Amino acid sequence: MLFRMVSRFPRRLVCLLAIFFLCHTALADRAAGSESSPYRAFYPHIKTISTTDLYEDIVDKTIIDVRSLYEFNVVHITAAINLPVAAADFAERLFKLKNLQQEIQLVFVGNDADCSRAFDAARTARLQGMTNVAVYDAGVFAWLHAYPEKTRLLGETPAQLERVLPLVQHQIHLASIDQFRRLAAKPDALVVDIRDIYRRRYVPQGLEVKNIVLDALLQAVGNRIWAERPLLIFDADGSKTRWLQLFLQAGGYHNYK
Repeated sequence: MLFRMVSRFPRRLVCLLAIFFLCHTALADRAAGSESSPYRAFYPHIKTISTTDLYEDIVDKTIIDVRSLYEFNVVHITAAINLPVAAADFAERLFKLKNLQQEIQLVFVGNDADCSRAFDAARTARLQGMTNVAVYDAGVFAWLHAYPEKTRLLGETPAQLERVLPLVQHQIHLASIDQFRRLAAKPDALVVDIRDIYRRRYVPQGLEVKNIVLDALLQAVGNRIWAERPLLIFDADGSKTRWLQLFLQAGGYHNYK
């Protein structure tokens, strides 16, 4: 029956439906945290924990969100405490938890699998003699999709997933390379490359680019450093731009591509 129904559809429509299904599945897998962080290879001695295991044992964990306060206020795991790894007193504040980690595991968390801050925090903890530590490297965004009832998004719990930027709104702010170059030619435009240093093998020619990793850009967004300038932002594969839009919208930025 299903085959007969599909056979009546135009071939182009069937192809589009297949592409949509594959893309949707890939996005869902990524949101669910199915991809482990590439930074595991750089921190082989640091334990990691899955989304499911963290959820099942959350009462026996102390979740430490090491992102900036601005990022934390936009979205975070409900039970998490904020301890920004970029803060000058991070190591000092972390050391105060040394006795606590003897009884309950400290779990560090960042944005997503491409965020290295949780691993940096865990390394600092180990250098201070803490052993009962782990990293949730799928990150806050994977948790948001898996357990919105345990997530605070834009000041509300449970998180309303419909408030996460819909695909249509995301598409409005996407630009082709030709459009991107035309906009970049304007004197007040700021072109930002948010790729980390490991992914900057190819640099677009003819563009005056400022290299700012995503963590630093989010800090600048929170401080509204470039609020009056058009921002032109690119990453390695486009996977970070949708989440970045959430922060830009929350920060009152609208003139960006």
